[in-house]
Amino acid sequence: MQQKMSIRTDQWRRGMSWLLLCATLLFSIFWVSAAHAEQLVENRMLGFRMILPDGWVRLGKGEIAALNDSMASVLSGSINGSDLKVLDGFRMGGEDFEYPFIMVGAGQSGRIPKAQIEQFNGLALGRVERLLDSKVFHASGSAEDVRNVEFDKHRWMFTVTAEPGGMVIRTWYIYTGSGYLVLRGFFDQQSLRQLPAADSSVLGISLAAWNTYVQTDDALTPEHRRNDFIWLIYVMILLIFVGVGLTLYESGDGEDNVL
Repeated sequence: MQQKMSIRTDQWRRGMSWLLLCATLLFSIFWVSAAHAEQLVENRMLGFRMILPDGWVRLGKGEIAALNDSMASVLSGSINGSDLKVLDGFRMGGEDFEYPFIMVGAGQSGRIPKAQIEQFNGLALGRVERLLDSKVFHASGSAEDVRNVEFDKHRWMFTVTAEPGGMVIRTWYIYTGSGYLVLRGFFDQQSLRQLPAADSSVLGISLAAWNTYVQTDDALTPEHRRNDFIWLIYVMILLIFVGVGLTLYESGDGEDNVL
């Protein structure tokens, strides 16, 4: 009798251990998801949201105003009404405004037809080259500093990379249902290590349903497919742990029945 009770106690302990392990795993999943969600930023006016790189923050209103004033001063004119006007932005966290940072502007004159995308890519490249020549971004900048251009048809994104004066300026044009977003990233030599993370954040931008260039189910976007796959892996791991726990529990029952 005592032996049976001992077996049942061991069996109960094994079951509780596995339940606690499963509970811990489930808690860690939700904790990671919550931490991940804390870096999600959204701009409802411009119709996009993105996950910032670790340690990045949103630009304050004063910082945005200072950037706009500085560029207007260099160009000796207003930038209102142009895609150069900063409407939103992000930078590496810290008390001082330093590299790296990203400025967000927009062209909202209406959706650009697919047949005109290639032509617009050429216009966008010319726009980047003229801004480099204007010295608005860097005192020694010029159109000759452009190093690479790339068009991603899956994301409807045109990217221009320039390297004026030892730094990197990357411009991302993202076509939308209302025109386009333009994000301009600035990285000096000390902050170049942040470029891959910034690239990843921009490539993962999700547009609001009303602002998508191609109207598709949000669940079919690369970001959502990736997130669904991650959750599927979590669920499979959890089921494996539960299955192993049940196997041990049934094994304990078998031992009890034999005795």
